[in-house]
Amino acid sequence: RSSQSRGPGLNKSDGHLLEYFRQNFGAGGGGTNPSPGTGHVATGGVISDYTVGGDVYRAHIFNSSGIFNITTLGTFDGGVVDYLLVGGGGGGGTDRFSPAPRGAGGGGAGLLRYVPNHPVGTGPYTVTIGGGGNGAANLNPGPRGSSGSPSSIAWPSSVTSPGGGGGASHASSSAGEHGSG
Repeated sequence: RSSQSRGPGLNKSDGHLLEYFRQNFGAGGGGTNPSPGTGHVATGGVISDYTVGGDVYRAHIFNSSGIFNITTLGTFDGGVVDYLLVGGGGGGGTDRFSPAPRGAGGGGAGLLRYVPNHPVGTGPYTVTIGGGGNGAANLNPGPRGSSGSPSSIAWPSSVTSPGGGGGASHASSSAGEHGSG
């Protein structure tokens, strides 16, 4: 505590910094930099922040189906979001004659769809996460693996990323499966 009075001679070095800041900056005075704005207020998924350069971003990562709910649009991003949507991967084939390494086909990757600056409004958006395909059963002749399921997000018009195709099996005469759509 300072032994100096709180009188008119108050300055920032007299031990009363809190009072100094209240008088000079408490009513919005003193600041010269404009506010950078605010981001969207949203819920859903696993939320994490990350920084690129001096910019801070917030990610909503969905590992299972759910709701992405934007309750308030931000002021500095123009009412847009970037999104990445990935379809479920296909299941692998089987090699019925193991341990001889003859090779079975691996399942295909789900389609990766990246869209920057997608316009949004407030409201809930349903996110569907496609599951991976089942691997082939070890039968003779072995069937192929099954396709992965599509992933989607229901903006006003729904966007879908198909799942990957299932892999062929060595002992089967059938080829791998086409991806889901």
